[in-house]
Amino acid sequence: MNVPGMHRIIPLLVLAGSVTGVCAAATIPVDPGTDVIQAALASAKDGDILLLAPGTYANTKPININKRVIIASAYLASRNDEDRDAVVIQGPPGAEEWLELSAPPAAAGAARLIGVWVQGNGLHTANITSTWAEILHCKFTGGKDQVSLTRGGGRVAYCHIEGSGDDNIDCDNTRDWMIDHNTLVNAREDGIEVRLHPDKAQPRTHVFCYNLVVGSGQSGIQLINYAGDSRREFFIHHNIFRNCRGAGVSCMHDEQSQENYRGSAMEEKATIYNNTFDGCDAGITLAPRLVILNNIFSHLTKCALVKGDFVTTGAAQPVIDYCLFFDNTAHYDAGPIPGAHHLINEDPLFMDRENHALPASSPGVNAGAAAYSRAQEQVFSMAAAEYFGAAPDLGANEHGSSGPVTTRRLPREVTLGPFVVRP
Repeated sequence: MNVPGMHRIIPLLVLAGSVTGVCAAATIPVDPGTDVIQAALASAKDGDILLLAPGTYANTKPININKRVIIASAYLASRNDEDRDAVVIQGPPGAEEWLELSAPPAAAGAARLIGVWVQGNGLHTANITSTWAEILHCKFTGGKDQVSLTRGGGRVAYCHIEGSGDDNIDCDNTRDWMIDHNTLVNAREDGIEVRLHPDKAQPRTHVFCYNLVVGSGQSGIQLINYAGDSRREFFIHHNIFRNCRGAGVSCMHDEQSQENYRGSAMEEKATIYNNTFDGCDAGITLAPRLVILNNIFSHLTKCALVKGDFVTTGAAQPVIDYCLFFDNTAHYDAGPIPGAHHLINEDPLFMDRENHALPASSPGVNAGAAAYSRAQEQVFSMAAAEYFGAAPDLGANEHGSSGPVTTRRLPREVTLGPFVVRP
């Protein structure tokens, strides 16, 4: 490791997706070795950048990023995945949640891990315990729950998380968070698991958007109900859920985490819009306070929308409208979808079944809703920056956005509690 303070560079960093602009900061070069990241952290100051040279960083004890620093590879400047993969951080044997981001945020910034390959030890890997920290452009393999937000909040974005022994991302007792532009592949259980423990804290907002979730053994995203209100609201949009067992979005009852298609009575509201559900067992298992709009449900082997035991008549009905259904074993297992008037039962004409882009001839183009009201209450609105043309398209990819959904830039700022996530 280079000696901190001997070689300090003052770059101006501009990294897309930061919560706040990064001002001029001192850069501390770090060379590969054992426990060298901890040693560099000990001498670093808030605002410093620990720039990791290519190589393997072995650890015999946990790493706690307890200062508002950036730990990054050359990816920080190059935006090249080869630079990300060249810096390998290995977990210590026998330690759980061994990579912690705990530094409290301030106006000057937050703790950030950017552009490295984290190789887990078969146990739980990274945990954000700060009210806001960021893991950006990283790769995770070899862990159980690869990334957790336990008691904390923040942003996990542009990451590749693969082969988790349990969940790709785990969210229990969390603060505000945004999970976006990630590729979550082949989790043994869920792409993301969220337990809705009751809480009297300030209301929190959770955004899950522009993610590709593939091959989860249970669900793409699982919302597990507990008695009482967790004071959370969810926005789940512009994601592709492909070949997940269970459902793309599973609303689970009574603290259950194994999909049994009974749905949930959860009090929390979730707005689920402009997603593509393809090749999963089910699309969504329902709860009363869901708003489901502008989605595509295709090639689902069980059912697109599973009513379950907790959706009843009258006011306890989710909003379901402006969706396309194609080649599913069933579209809705309770018969006609109540109150819906803009449903399409046609082939979406995907250009392929990886990116699920729509050609101009697709019936899903300009077929969505930018705003929606029920009983004179507006329950949904979509910013004009989020779509092109006369109206939103259906599904995760607007016509003309032919690349992977995970490479699309955020169309606008997102405010989560006191934090602003900028495009």
